[in-house]
Amino acid sequence: MHSSNVAHFTHFDLEGTSYKNLGFADAITGSYQNGYGCVIRTADCVPIALFDDEAELFAVVHAGWRGLVDNIIGETVNAMKNLGATKIEAVVAPHAGVCCYEFATQDMGKIEASLGRDFSSVTTQNLPSLNLFELASHYLEIANVVNMSQRPPCTICDTSYFSYRRDGTKARMALIALCTSRK
Repeated sequence: MHSSNVAHFTHFDLEGTSYKNLGFADAITGSYQNGYGCVIRTADCVPIALFDDEAELFAVVHAGWRGLVDNIIGETVNAMKNLGATKIEAVVAPHAGVCCYEFATQDMGKIEASLGRDFSSVTTQNLPSLNLFELASHYLEIANVVNMSQRPPCTICDTSYFSYRRDGTKARMALIALCTSRK
């Protein structure tokens, strides 16, 4: 979708297999109810897992560059805080790396004008690139979220991951958050 919409997962339809009333969203929050989890699928966008062990809350985020600029991370963190989260941590999973992620210079200018900071770089082919990891890390920092990640592998140059940009495939990777209560 590439939006900043956040949905909250409250229950699973045990008589069927569908989530109830989630609507269209690029982030889903949930609680550590035994056996329940959430999943997002990505190809080259940034998958992020957010969690607060004390509040027993989590979220999964599908963050494309538009969603990042529209503050999908901040919206998700606010949704978690509204549910009682106070100490949120994050893990950023593999996505298109700065080494390979070609990006239009006119869109780069819009991002810089909007954020007042330059997240541009160049690929290994010396083409304009957007540093998605730094952009996501910037929003995590603004939201006071502890980023537990080092720079993850690039989905474009590492062939062990699906990549739309590399292969034109419709195959996707899944980020699954399945948490159980410690209480």
